[in-house]
Amino acid sequence: EWIHPPAPLAHPLEDGTAYEAQVRFIGPRGSGSDWSPSASFTAVADPVAPLSPTNLTAQANTPAVGQVTVSAKAPNDPKHLSLRFYRNGSNAFGPDSGATLIDGPLYCAPLSTQSHVETVAPGDWWYFATSANWSNVESVPAGGVLAEVSPAAPAITSPAGPISSYDKRPVVAGNGAVAGASIRLYANTVQVGTATAAGDGSWTATPSTDLG
Repeated sequence: EWIHPPAPLAHPLEDGTAYEAQVRFIGPRGSGSDWSPSASFTAVADPVAPLSPTNLTAQANTPAVGQVTVSAKAPNDPKHLSLRFYRNGSNAFGPDSGATLIDGPLYCAPLSTQSHVETVAPGDWWYFATSANWSNVESVPAGGVLAEVSPAAPAITSPAGPISSYDKRPVVAGNGAVAGASIRLYANTVQVGTATAAGDGSWTATPSTDLG
């Protein structure tokens, strides 16, 4: 197989495969030298993974509600080439764990920091990061780091504003909640009622004690 590309390779070399390659010099103005004589070699993968990333963090509701910012620092290892970020709904990592690759490979220098921002559903999410060598062999993962993503605050639609009423237990309604979410109604800092959001996010709560 010849390696004679006008641009970087579109795929990695295969372990144990024999190749022939040529090189040439390209000057600053785009002029090129003649190609060198061909050289034969066999690609050999590096089976030794680099060290794991460090300083893995997962900041929930950052930069906005419903988002998570994940960051990790590449290891101080000459074998390191790239970072990958993974997410899972449980604190588990592996081929059958359900962990999903969310970003990568991110090619970066050792000791550099990479970040990823994503929007996820409310709930508990665990994040992991790996480092890979030039043969794409990944390290033991760093993690899992838990991010507890809260839903957006529900809105009150009725009453639409301050009212005067003889009813000491007025019905309060709203929308914008996650389906099935538990709604807690407060008067100042005192909880006075509860409700469960419907499938469309609407809800209705009646105070369990008199107001006023």
